Amino acid sequence: MKFIALGATNSVGASCYFLQIDGTNLLLDCGKGILQNKFSSNGHNTFGPDFTSLSDVGLVSIAQIDAILISHGHYDHIGYLPEIIQQCPDTPIYATSTTKKLGHYLIMDNLNISENISLEQKNSIELNSINAIERIHPLNFLKPIQIGALQVTFYEAGHVPGAAMILIESQNEGSVLYTGDFRKTTTKLTPGYLLPDTMQPDILLMCGLHAKHPKYIMPDGLDSIVNKINEAIWNNVPCFIPTRELTKGIEIISFLADKMQTSDIAFTPIFVDDNIWNLNERLQEIGISVINEQCSRFPYLTIKGKKAAGIYIGGKKYRHFFQTIIDTKFSLHAGYSDCSELIEELNPATVILVHSPDDTYPEQKGNFALSKEHPDINFIYPQVGRQYDL
Repeated sequence: MKFIALGATNSVGASCYFLQIDGTNLLLDCGKGILQNKFSSNGHNTFGPDFTSLSDVGLVSIAQIDAILISHGHYDHIGYLPEIIQQCPDTPIYATSTTKKLGHYLIMDNLNISENISLEQKNSIELNSINAIERIHPLNFLKPIQIGALQVTFYEAGHVPGAAMILIESQNEGSVLYTGDFRKTTTKLTPGYLLPDTMQPDILLMCGLHAKHPKYIMPDGLDSIVNKINEAIWNNVPCFIPTRELTKGIEIISFLADKMQTSDIAFTPIFVDDNIWNLNERLQEIGISVINEQCSRFPYLTIKGKKAAGIYIGGKKYRHFFQTIIDTKFSLHAGYSDCSELIEELNPATVILVHSPDDTYPEQKGNFALSKEHPDINFIYPQVGRQYDL
């Protein structure tokens, strides 16, 4: 069994992992990342996985990938699909049906913050995105499929609707569980991860956003913004809640609606930007809807123009239209203790930790707390492009 991280090891963005097992070549996720760039016209550039190291395992073309398995629809896990399908015209792509429904929309939303591109380029990316999503074979949770000599099963991962942990089993070379992004506790949109008690993979490939930081305390949800919102409502001042991720926007709307039902937040109109509104329409197709009668789309905004009192929720590009801005801090990822508990539950021989940046606590760079907590388990903190024989 051979493993190469093609992106997102001690960072976030361009999650993509190569696994060669029992003669089958797999890609686990295929995302893009976003970098700040002050020289770009809008301050951002995007980047994808680095495939050059695949030649080290005998691949002369990306087209030799036998299957691409997608854990969920966030841009850093799916955003490179529109480009890779040009090089893998016959490679099957697998994801849950919910990820297939949401994937195109989440890919296209990120074009608004990527590098400055022409309308022609944007239309080309949109067409490739549609083609990529159409090629996805939708899978149900708990329904195994056969890929070559491998059995592949998707399990609910929490995090966002449709997110999956992916179990890959080989009779000859053991089993690997890829967590993708996951969460233990329930949110408004998803339950926590659901795995059978009997599962014990040989290798756990774990996305651990907070896994290197035992002192990191998960934010206390959204309760901290209640008083700020009420103050704005009582003063008849429009307030703006910015959000970078559309799925977090949906979570915020659901939270506000619940708090208004219990009178913890005074009743007021909620204005939702078009991207979040449209995502809610996609979620309605799978039976999830949080937008109710007090919600409406964003009105036309001007900096000096008078705005109706209420709560506005949308992308950060709207910040400059408002004087009262209420920032939120909450995570849809597992915390350090949840990562440690998952390792304890599964008791794998090896843990490969990816999607796990050091920058939360710079003074603890290279923190290996998990390996100290689980000394009997072999931990690998991979480098991008380096081959690991497992």
